[in-house]
Amino acid sequence: MLSIYAMLSHKIGRLLITGAFTGFLLGVYSVVQDNQILWLALIVLCNGWAGLSSKIHLKNRILLALSIAAGLFILLTKQAVLPTVTWSAGMKTAIHAPAFDIQTNTTKLFIAVAFLPVLPLIKVRRNINIPVSSLIYITLVYLMILSGITVSAGLFFKYIVFDFTFPSFFPLWFSAMVLLVLSEELFYRGAVQNYLTGLLPEAPSVAILMTSVVFGLSHWHAGWVLIGLSIIAGIFYGSLYKTTGRLWCSIMLHLGLNTMHFILFSYPRFGA
Repeated sequence: MLSIYAMLSHKIGRLLITGAFTGFLLGVYSVVQDNQILWLALIVLCNGWAGLSSKIHLKNRILLALSIAAGLFILLTKQAVLPTVTWSAGMKTAIHAPAFDIQTNTTKLFIAVAFLPVLPLIKVRRNINIPVSSLIYITLVYLMILSGITVSAGLFFKYIVFDFTFPSFFPLWFSAMVLLVLSEELFYRGAVQNYLTGLLPEAPSVAILMTSVVFGLSHWHAGWVLIGLSIIAGIFYGSLYKTTGRLWCSIMLHLGLNTMHFILFSYPRFGA
């Protein structure tokens, strides 16, 4: 991880990664011949151009705004620019629970990874020196509070029901969930929240709220209850990231919440 960050800290490293992304897209386009690939190419090229500088200037901000807007457009409209990988289909945590597919949205994953070259540039620098043990403790406190809120709201709206299960395919689901959470946190907290915080340095809470609303709206396909719960969760993810300055803390919080809900609850409305 440190070697990757060291590579991203240098202009040559960022150019090499941008070139690798561009080559990958050209290879995919030669196979699928889908012009939607141009949306991903726009993100890669804007980020690559912005990554040529060692500091964020007005030109870079415009380029990053374009790439973030393109990413949000793809995610909010649920465009499958790259083929979705289905790990397993028609899985159930229990006989009475709704069936679901274990998948990896490769489009979402690529968008998130495409912002790696510019993360060192847009990350808001904070002098936060907290021991790892304290970071884990803070993350667990956030998880307990967020769990209480989401469980209470989910039960109130009859969106979830208690249904403890630990299916044999849990490792498969967990592996796919790790990729999903990494994708969402890299893009929404790493790219969008950092970018908005840079634009609004005197109002970081507004940046967190704006990012959380967009994150919530990305779940529109599952209804207003999940949108609301996702906005609340996003506020906690963003606040934890602001407090600790470590993206892995928000990743662990996000992954912990999703895992807890998977083991302890089922979602009857999804099967309606």
